[in-house]
Amino acid sequence: MKKLIFILFLFSAFLIKAQERVISEDMLNKAAEFYQAANEAYDQKDFKKSAELFIESWKISENPYAAYNGACAFSLDGNKKKAFEYAQIAFENGMFGFEDDTDFDNVRKYKPFKKMVQKANAEKKALEGEMLATEVYVPESYSAINAAPLIVVLHGYGGNHINIVDLYKNLSDETGAVILSLRGNKVMGRDSFFWDESEDNLYTQLTLKINQFLEEYNIDEDKILMSGFSQGGWLCFDYGFKRADLFKGVLPVAGRFPEEVQKSENARNDFKVYAIYGLLEGEDFLNRYNTGIKQLYNQDIPFYLRKLNMGHTYPANNDQELMKAYEWLVR
Repeated sequence: MKKLIFILFLFSAFLIKAQERVISEDMLNKAAEFYQAANEAYDQKDFKKSAELFIESWKISENPYAAYNGACAFSLDGNKKKAFEYAQIAFENGMFGFEDDTDFDNVRKYKPFKKMVQKANAEKKALEGEMLATEVYVPESYSAINAAPLIVVLHGYGGNHINIVDLYKNLSDETGAVILSLRGNKVMGRDSFFWDESEDNLYTQLTLKINQFLEEYNIDEDKILMSGFSQGGWLCFDYGFKRADLFKGVLPVAGRFPEEVQKSENARNDFKVYAIYGLLEGEDFLNRYNTGIKQLYNQDIPFYLRKLNMGHTYPANNDQELMKAYEWLVR
């Protein structure tokens, strides 16, 4: 069972360009209500009710997680045909996690389901071979003659390297900064990835990809920044500090402050931190920043914490907020 927390519902709405139809805020809230009720019914083992509620959420939002979880619930309720029907919908919309999910044990030997899982596994394996795929956005003003700023972007858990670039395009066009977006090293679905920082070679691969990019483009070494959302924001802190020799500054958005950050010994003297996060985040999340401030002071790192009245998302006035952060970091 892949429970999707509400922040991903809200983030999906923010990246609505990835969908063919526009979902109003009221509709999205209704879909979220159905989703929450479905999760509660699932926890109470009322799988028939849970499945029906997940599908109501799917009908409104077309969120593949709702279809996937509906299939899980149908399977647990013993309805093989419905389980396969919505598992197929989830697969067609990019979900892959059927092989390892025990909720599907009741339909594991159902031939249509079995064939679909084989297709999903083959596609997942192919994607896993594309270690840290990249997406690049180059503003029209870019010229190989003049060095340009660079912003390296890391998506959040369940996101992808393509959609998140849309959030930085206006900043790129206004500032002339090139955007290099990297894909998580673990596959959740066709368009859904996450970062497994426990892999020993993740940071080595990140460094390799960035260095390859720097060889291809004319980049101003005094204007290289890293940004990231949610899990990518945490990595923005952790990896960004470890590569404070390269980055002029880091710009995490809704990124959890690590328990400990330590800038590299050969860090730039002008290394900075500008963090954007919401006051509606959880208590532990906010406390991490309260303790993290001491670490920044102790290392004499200039920082600016932009606390907004929002939850786990990008700001509603995203373009303006990113511009403020960029101007503060590069000056």
